[in-house]
Amino acid sequence: MFTEQFLLDPLFRSRKLFYAVYIFIGLPIFFGSPYSALAETEPPLKELPRATFRTSPPIYKEWNFEKGKEGSVPALFKAHTVGGPTTDNWEITSISGAPSGTHTVVQSATCPQLSCIHVLLANDIDLQYVDLAVRLRKQSDMPGSGGVIFAAKDEKNFYGVLFDPQAKLMQAIRVLDGKISVMAEENFEPEDVDWHLLRIQRRTIVSRDFVNIHLDHHRILSVSGSELQSGSVGVVTTGQSPYAFDNLRAIEIITGRPLSRPPAY
Repeated sequence: MFTEQFLLDPLFRSRKLFYAVYIFIGLPIFFGSPYSALAETEPPLKELPRATFRTSPPIYKEWNFEKGKEGSVPALFKAHTVGGPTTDNWEITSISGAPSGTHTVVQSATCPQLSCIHVLLANDIDLQYVDLAVRLRKQSDMPGSGGVIFAAKDEKNFYGVLFDPQAKLMQAIRVLDGKISVMAEENFEPEDVDWHLLRIQRRTIVSRDFVNIHLDHHRILSVSGSELQSGSVGVVTTGQSPYAFDNLRAIEIITGRPLSRPPAY
């Protein structure tokens, strides 16, 4: 009977459809959905942290030491000796044929102990991803290395790169609480030039940072790690040979930075 009336009577059919729509749509609107109370008991979803975009230009610093006074420590730098006697002797020195003109900064004090390093650290610089370069020249045939430092919290905590053209050796080091550890090293044949160009680039892929180390436009070494932090930059020497430095340049790298949180794995 119901089936025949539903099929033959349009008015009857429209009323039944109205009641069905009212039950399933109208009642939840006026009295609330039976699932709404259950949904309200669940904790709200937390919004992921938003990416931060900087509006200030990237940091670009270059020191050629031309305006410095000969015989003095370069302005905006501080000299330190770690793991040895405090006999550091960083001073602006005139050298004919220097890359930037005449003035360079020279460390002439020796570091006879293997744990001794001389550090010249820039003040008020804090960089994370950096393109750091310097011109350097070994001043004697005595054993010793010179290079750059980065991610420096202070003179006793930093990462660095040491190069000895006589030993034909490049080393990536970490200094933690004044103790030196070698992260990686490479023996190679450097070019026969008066002034070498040492350059490091710190970048990131996913959640892991890596540092590419170049000498005279050739990549020599690459190291990676997840513990690299931001910090200052500078130059460093160790051993018994003096080194001259010129055209120290630090550029902040802003491309390739991660815009999201690192993955959970």
